[in-house]
Amino acid sequence: MFFSGIYLLYQILESMRPVIVSKGALSTLVRLIESYIKSCAIPLHAEMPASAINSDSRPSSNLIKSTDEATVAVLLNNAHIIYQLTRAGILSRTQLFSEGTFDALIQLSSLELNQVTIKKNLSNEENEDAAAEAELQQRIRIIQGVAAKAISGIAANAANQHSIIESVKRSHWLTRLLSSPNPEVCKYAAKTMAYLSLRNDKHKSSLIQGDGAKALVALIVASPGDNADINREDGVHKEQQGILASIFTVSHACCALENVQ
Repeated sequence: MFFSGIYLLYQILESMRPVIVSKGALSTLVRLIESYIKSCAIPLHAEMPASAINSDSRPSSNLIKSTDEATVAVLLNNAHIIYQLTRAGILSRTQLFSEGTFDALIQLSSLELNQVTIKKNLSNEENEDAAAEAELQQRIRIIQGVAAKAISGIAANAANQHSIIESVKRSHWLTRLLSSPNPEVCKYAAKTMAYLSLRNDKHKSSLIQGDGAKALVALIVASPGDNADINREDGVHKEQQGILASIFTVSHACCALENVQ
């Protein structure tokens, strides 16, 4: 059901993307993403007084959960919108790098849902709903993967590579993505690194500064099965797909290391 919804969203986006670009809606979309990312990163009730938390006015866990689900759903849909726009190659460099689109993708690729404080403030019934929590985290991983894939697609265009390298030099976000616990993010981060390493100039050496080289080596020495996704969906085992993804990751990492030498 969930993946059929994703396919329907894809069909809608195919018809919407010219409107988003031509009507100047992209900057509004980016601001929406940034706003929802903040609501994910900051616990919803972190500043609530202890007396209020312990009183009868305490919000129900169902309300918290539905808020989280709505936030993640909005971010997932917007991640797909940005991905389709970048995939179509219709965004200018100004739209990508000056209007915040690329920065939004970086944030989405490392998105984490912070519920630690919320769980401490609620009754145990929230902790008992493991299935709902697992589904929420799975959607977070999908968001991360879609954003990382969009970044690698942008990096494939030589006209974008200098701006991306300058961005890496400022914050070393690519190194962090290479160390992500999400195998899809690692794969596309390594692919991004491989694209950027193809540049024939002095700037590409900055890609392995800091822990960049160490992160690439860590991906290469890891066994192909280490990052295998062993979740089951409809009774189908996902381990082989995880191993295949790891093989591609190692291939991209080797290519990047070879090119930056």
